[in-house]
Amino acid sequence: MGDGENSPLLKRFRQVLNRVEPQILKYRLQEMARLPCRKETPQVPCTYILAKDDKLISRRKMEELKALVPSMVLKEVPGPHFILQTQPKVCARIIKQITEDIPSQEMSNGEATG
Repeated sequence: MGDGENSPLLKRFRQVLNRVEPQILKYRLQEMARLPCRKETPQVPCTYILAKDDKLISRRKMEELKALVPSMVLKEVPGPHFILQTQPKVCARIIKQITEDIPSQEMSNGEATG
């Protein structure tokens, strides 16, 4: 798969994205911006894998999200917005560590399950 700007996955994404009409992309982004924001704080552990070179999610938005979920842990990984696709091994290690850190009692009570 490869990393960064020359990644085959990113090249393919750009090819697909270039086939979508700009007004359709604009509409989709506007619809996402209209989604309601839930006000309650999650009662389960939360971790956000933050792409260090993300050009779609601004640092300001990440700070807003962190303010909504103060207990959220941010794990920064070098790479672009599609960090799970461009850094799958690094992200898998983070996810594995997160799940190993969840106390077994939480899992058995259903508190940390989806």
